[in-house]
Amino acid sequence: MKRWSLLAAGFLLILLVAAGCGADANPAAQAAQLAAKPGDAAGQIIMKFGHGADPANPRHLGAVKFADLIRAKSNGRMVVEVYPSASLGSDEQMVDQLRSGVSQFAAPGSGTVAPLDPKLSVLDMPFVFKNYEQAWKILDGPLGQELVAGLPQKGLRVLGYWENGFRNITNSKHPIDTPDDLKGLKMRVPNWEVSVATFKALGAKVTPLAWPEVYMALQDGEVDGQENPYANTYGAKLYEVQKYLSVTRHQYSPLTILVSEKFWETLSAGDQEIIQDAVREAGEYQRNLVRDSEGQLLAGLKAKGMQVNTPPDMKPFRDWVAPVYEYYKPRFGDVLQRLLDATR
Repeated sequence: MKRWSLLAAGFLLILLVAAGCGADANPAAQAAQLAAKPGDAAGQIIMKFGHGADPANPRHLGAVKFADLIRAKSNGRMVVEVYPSASLGSDEQMVDQLRSGVSQFAAPGSGTVAPLDPKLSVLDMPFVFKNYEQAWKILDGPLGQELVAGLPQKGLRVLGYWENGFRNITNSKHPIDTPDDLKGLKMRVPNWEVSVATFKALGAKVTPLAWPEVYMALQDGEVDGQENPYANTYGAKLYEVQKYLSVTRHQYSPLTILVSEKFWETLSAGDQEIIQDAVREAGEYQRNLVRDSEGQLLAGLKAKGMQVNTPPDMKPFRDWVAPVYEYYKPRFGDVLQRLLDATR
């Protein structure tokens, strides 16, 4: 545990120094990057790994760790180039790039992938998971694998689940102590079906927006609030345009580590094993980094001027989202029941 505490402290230092230094890639350079094919360099397999988080976010640090492991395990024969800050496009665009074989890896939230296999949306159901360890055990087990088993037929393969964190609410109007405080509040949520349904059930006016659009929408007053894990809120400097942070932990948010199925099928079994092992090893590092940095990140958000509260009773929130469960039970069937049984 001491080791991870040191990592978390190091992450916070990186966060404070690097936040805001995201890459504004030249459009022509981006086009050239996407046009490049794996193996363009003599004797090497060159692979692109895109994601939407800033360079100080654990998602990026995990991707860099993955790239380092790939290079080491392949003796430099395989090279992963990491593109943070949505420099290859939105999460939805990056998923399309993988399916067409233009890019090789991406790390979106599970909700972004769910339209291709709707049962994956079960992970977005509100108030399911109690803690990180419980979530990891389920995601790494048979149920987690079952949820993504059909994706190779859609051009994607999930190599593992990494960590995004538990989601909390921020806004510019007032603290959220009860569901009544969300009534009429203009809330940005990702364009994930269950997230939209959850905040509609809580009485908010829901506006789905892609992540790169969120800061400006908050700044311009297009929306009043948003919900995200601490690392995303801090890394995107949302404390500049949000005053209140309410610790609701209303939804758990895993990342799916995706590989293009077209690309995967071109690899030897040995190279597939190298990649799979690197995903697993980098994922352990990245998961612990997210979990162990929560306290420091929350302190950092307070230091930036955010007023933080924890609702005194979460039962009313759970009661208000009960209709979401009633609606989705027939769709998810025994998958939802097995998930609930595993998290009791």
